[in-house]
Amino acid sequence: MLSVQLKPKNVSLIESVLKENQFIKKQNNYVYFHSRKQLITCKITLGRELLLTFSPSLQLEEYEMIHNIIIQLVKLMDAFYDDSNSLLGYLQKGEGAYILTNWDEWYIFLKKASLNSLEGKKVIIKDNDKDLGSGLLVDYVFHDHSPSIISCTIVEMLGERTYTGVNLKVVPTNEW
Repeated sequence: MLSVQLKPKNVSLIESVLKENQFIKKQNNYVYFHSRKQLITCKITLGRELLLTFSPSLQLEEYEMIHNIIIQLVKLMDAFYDDSNSLLGYLQKGEGAYILTNWDEWYIFLKKASLNSLEGKKVIIKDNDKDLGSGLLVDYVFHDHSPSIISCTIVEMLGERTYTGVNLKVVPTNEW
């Protein structure tokens, strides 16, 4: 299992923050579920620190959810974190990528590799689960300071079209 340790400055907030973020108390732990799948187990230690554990074999979207949840917990609890036991992979220069440390660079690296393999293939462009258009992927642009796609160009039946947004998704159709 991969893990992250949180050391909150205000330990009195721990349980209320976990509950506000949809963690459910189960025996002596708190657990977080998404679509009936347990993603995170949170154990509160005797020293009032949190040990968050999760599987090393998840989809990128599930790791993204875990990343966002842990970021939220760190902010709400004003917590120090240690994610040295959550190695997910490596960056191009060989640096480790963890669930928090080097996350953005790693995520962009993987998304670019995924999108490069989709160039020339039929995709659907989505914005907040709303289909904007479909066609052959030509180009995409990431936000300068976050791993969000802000522009995407596809070739549709009537020609080339560029869609823009804050966090676009490119979904393969598996059609030709």
